[in-house]
Parts: sequence; C-alpha cells; structure tokens
Amino acid sequence: MLQFLDSFLTVFHSALVFFILTGWLFAKTRKIHFWTLATTLTAWLVIGYWIGTIGYCPITDWHWDLKRSLGQRQLPGSFIKYMIDQLLGIDANREMVDIITGIGMAAATIAAVIMRIRGRRRGKKTITV
Repeated sequence: MLQFLDSFLTVFHSALVFFILTGWLFAKTRKIHFWTLATTLTAWLVIGYWIGTIGYCPITDWHWDLKRSLGQRQLPGSFIKYMIDQLLGIDANREMVDIITGIGMAAATIAAVIMRIRGRRRGKKTITV
C-alpha cells in the first residue's frame, strides 16, 4: 500500500507541477489554475516564511515522510530536484533547480495575470473571484 501511495504522489505531484506551469493556457482551466496557483504561492511564501523555509510544499513534506517510512534517506528539499535527479540520473545543483523553479512559478503567475487582464479588457471574465 505504501508503494502505491508513493507512486500516486509522484504522479499527482508531477501533474500538479505541470498544471501550475501550463494551466493558464486554456480558458477552461484558468479559474482552477488561479486557485491552484494562489494555494501554492500561499504555501511557498506564507507557510514557508512561518516555518522558515520559503518554497515550502506540504505535498513534498507528506511525500518525504512516506518515502522515509519506506526506508529512503537523503531526500532533497525539493520535489523538482528529486525528479530531475531521478529522470536524468544526475545530482542536479540545488540552488540552480531552486532558481529555475522560482522562474517557472513567476512566469506562470505573470502569464495567469496577463490572461486575466486580457480577458477583462475583452469583456470576458476568465476568472470569477
């Protein structure tokens, strides 16, 4: 059962990262993308500041607890770094991964805001808050 949960969290978390980066592209997903982005940024910045780790992700925290119970040790602080290391078979530079991850999040946030503004200028509500 723990192996299944580990696999599920890997797939779910990967899909979530992909959605955060691309969900703004499609009009039908912009509303849920907005809320997903807001929730993620809240975890990264507010909860992260509160616990002393900017970029905090509760999904990674839960996943790493599960992996530790499966006997895995020396897990990186970042799910993105973990996936890069696993997929490419390398030990990616943590700082570089964090910078690229931050740039990706910033780009997705800017794109989502631009799409929201463009939708309002055209008289369409792309996101109802």
